[in-house]
Amino acid sequence: MSGSSAADSPAPRGFVGVGGHDVLHRDRPALAGGLRQLREQLGDGRAGAEPVPSVEEAMARALAVADAYTGPQGVARLAVQVWAESLRDPALADFVAETYGSIRARFVEFARRAQAAGKLPADADPRQVGSVLFGMVPGYILQRLLVGGVDAATYDAGLRALLDSTDR
Repeated sequence: MSGSSAADSPAPRGFVGVGGHDVLHRDRPALAGGLRQLREQLGDGRAGAEPVPSVEEAMARALAVADAYTGPQGVARLAVQVWAESLRDPALADFVAETYGSIRARFVEFARRAQAAGKLPADADPRQVGSVLFGMVPGYILQRLLVGGVDAATYDAGLRALLDSTDR
């Protein structure tokens, strides 16, 4: 392969050029559907919605969605490529920022609701908590896709250990 680069290689089957970069578009509706499902699992943030779940339960719901999309044929595999391509393609970067920004906003709103329900400390900053909770989902996805050996039960146990350690 001397003299060639990934940019010179033909795109894998199902890829098309978008903004000069190869992006898998065939499954983009499925990826968008997964992201919508994640937002729905986090709730709409309206007062009077279902009772506020614990942090552990909210994360279990989010990870269940991630599990459904990280299997052998899961569209979360596309997320890694989309994230990388968004660093080079401003239009895709806007899509990624808007989409993932809305998911992070749901985590922040969840943190506000959890705090109001007494499930987070009164002095916690919901933006900080929501940002950390949001970051756990892509971290979980990356571990499942790239390293393996992690599942929702493992992640949940680790989260519980971290949360329990703050009570000491």
